[in-house]
Amino acid sequence: MNTKSVTAMGLLLAVFGITATGAQQDLERRASPPAKTAEHPLDLCTVDEKTDATELKALQTYSSPALEKAMLSSKSFWDFVSDPSTPYMDRMAAANRGGSMLSPEELPWLWQAMAEVGSVPSGVSPPPCSAIAGGLWNSLRENASRVILGREIQLPTNDVGFPVTAEERNRSPWLWQMERALSTLFDRTNNYYGDPGIYPARVRAAWAWPIPTSTDRAGGIGRNSDMEVWNRTSIRTRALTEIAPHDTLLLQTILKLALSSENQYVAYSAPVHDLYAWGDDSFHYEELAHVAQIVILQRTRREEVAAQAAFVAASLAQYKVISGAPRVRPLKTATGALAIGRWAMSESLNPWNRYYSFVEPICRMVDDPPCPVDQLRDPNDPRLDKSLKTFEAWFEKEKPKLESEAEAERPHLESLAKELQIDIE
Repeated sequence: MNTKSVTAMGLLLAVFGITATGAQQDLERRASPPAKTAEHPLDLCTVDEKTDATELKALQTYSSPALEKAMLSSKSFWDFVSDPSTPYMDRMAAANRGGSMLSPEELPWLWQAMAEVGSVPSGVSPPPCSAIAGGLWNSLRENASRVILGREIQLPTNDVGFPVTAEERNRSPWLWQMERALSTLFDRTNNYYGDPGIYPARVRAAWAWPIPTSTDRAGGIGRNSDMEVWNRTSIRTRALTEIAPHDTLLLQTILKLALSSENQYVAYSAPVHDLYAWGDDSFHYEELAHVAQIVILQRTRREEVAAQAAFVAASLAQYKVISGAPRVRPLKTATGALAIGRWAMSESLNPWNRYYSFVEPICRMVDDPPCPVDQLRDPNDPRLDKSLKTFEAWFEKEKPKLESEAEAERPHLESLAKELQIDIE
């Protein structure tokens, strides 16, 4: 909440009699389980969900003198959120209200904090509702300290149970509280900076936030990857693209990420699946997204990135017109089919990946597919080799026709590519 909202909040507190102590006591009273809570994960899951719902409701009106004072400036706000002595509900309330508190120049405070906190174990077991098993950090446990947000923190060597009640959350480890608060603040900040008028400022700040570089390789992400490098890369990508307006800048940003060689993780983090159109998007935006798909398919060296682009291209080709997206309609081009064909005809790929990720999307796009859609569902299907050979023969036969159609499409696609400040091959 910005400083203009503090007075209004004070009036609400006076009218409704809401205080920090009252809200906290109400949260604990309604969310705490009976004295003897069953230890079965499903029971704990139910308690956790009820606590989440009650906490979310309480945060809409929660206040305290310390919280209101913290919301007077970005510096006091950040110090309050990150201070280990800040009570849990105060921390979460600040994060919930803080979407507009940080200036573009200060956004790296948040991203850096997320990277540091996310690179060490929080000292808390996974949520009882989660399918994630414990032990993720076991190989990284060590009796050591790390500097987190300028503070030397002793890393936890064991996990405590996941805090499912309000009382347990009040006593939970600082790293876990920060992980939770930073996630909330990140969402609120992205939502605020998702306004088309100020989204460019967020993008500029994110590109300026440095991430580690490394020797580029196209083979994929290694198992022994550096957690902090991945965290920083992923956080920057999310800051660039999450809750963003559907405009040319977003498409340019996804393109830049997908074709990046800053380090081996950037391209894999790119949300290529968002090169799509829906809702209030215009057909022009849909065409721009399709051009971005084509450029990625033509230029990337990464199979996984190309597979995402092929998937969304086929999805647009098969788009079903609905009332909620009146201007979006099915879109397919010969240029797109040829771009996917570059991959579909590559014998260097694993046969199943080649068929599933590239041959089948083309079969979904063309009017006379060489193979029935969804014909194969098993990598060990004995028909796989024959299906690939059938496709190869069909593609070689149809390629001249596709190339002729692509030549006719070229002037329009080039004009779209010019808007994205990129060239089509």
